[in-house]
Amino acid sequence: MERDDRNPSPEHPLLREAASALEGAGHFAWIVDRDWRVVFMTDGRTTWASRDGAYAPVALGHHLFSVASVALRERFMNAGRYQIHSVR
Repeated sequence: MERDDRNPSPEHPLLREAASALEGAGHFAWIVDRDWRVVFMTDGRTTWASRDGAYAPVALGHHLFSVASVALRERFMNAGRYQIHSVR
């Protein structure tokens, strides 16, 4: 599976295999390591949050619920196709 520098495949072989399977099946997913650090997001997840289908920023290496990760999700949930206020 080839990725660009914004969202590279995980280094750990089991996480890389999981990422490949989720990506190949078209799932919308984050992959985290045993410490809950984001190591990968599927293309569906990274493009879902943007208006134009471009890649959304990924907080790779940050805890899934860190300030940086949550801030990115909030930013794109409020600006993307599926704005929070429109799905409440």
